[in-house]
Amino acid sequence: MQDEPTIQDTALTQQTADPTEMWKMATAVAKADIIPAQFRNNTANVFVAMDMANRLGTGVMEVMQNTFVVHGTPGFSAKYVIGMCNQRGPFKGPIHYDYTADKANPSVTAWAIVRETEQRVEFTVDLAMAKAEGWTKNPKYKTMPQAMLSYRSGVLLVRLYAPETMLGLQTTEELQDVAASQQRSAVDMEFVVRDAEAPAIEAPVDPPNYPADLKYKPAKPADDDIDDSHSTLYGDED
Repeated sequence: MQDEPTIQDTALTQQTADPTEMWKMATAVAKADIIPAQFRNNTANVFVAMDMANRLGTGVMEVMQNTFVVHGTPGFSAKYVIGMCNQRGPFKGPIHYDYTADKANPSVTAWAIVRETEQRVEFTVDLAMAKAEGWTKNPKYKTMPQAMLSYRSGVLLVRLYAPETMLGLQTTEELQDVAASQQRSAVDMEFVVRDAEAPAIEAPVDPPNYPADLKYKPAKPADDDIDDSHSTLYGDED
């Protein structure tokens, strides 16, 4: 009788793309208690991770440890995207970062040299952009702004000049921003509907003078909607 595939000799160093064999491997790996929670006892999720690992030419455990789920959509962490590009991207050497310590509007420019053309490419993210895009809802922009701006500029540089290293996936941070933007749009629409039904009031001032009975509060996403933490995403393991 043929032995069941083990984690060591199959899943972590898998080379096969045969769906039947991959499913057997995924079944074995899903039983492990050292893999991230979203893959534990979930053969289908492990199977997807194996397919991603095959496409990236990397290990399954590496993919599972760096994939996070935001509102049901998987995404890579920013540090993993930058690391993959440094390892196998089109650049000559790793991505570099120039920090401008402007008290009012600090910025970070991520730059690299394209190996084939020797062209310098770059992308700059400053605090004003972070505020405009709503990224500063994350409190780490107050405690470690240089690191946060570096992650953002690095990922945007990769997305523009080396998107193939991401397999078309968004980063976890980008998925969080989209969810937050959609939530804000829903809140704005709710105010428009309620204003249309409310009695006429004076022109709004700052802050808006909404009727006293308007007590709408946007619903907060459940904790289990986001299967990650900012500490994990940004390399702060404390």
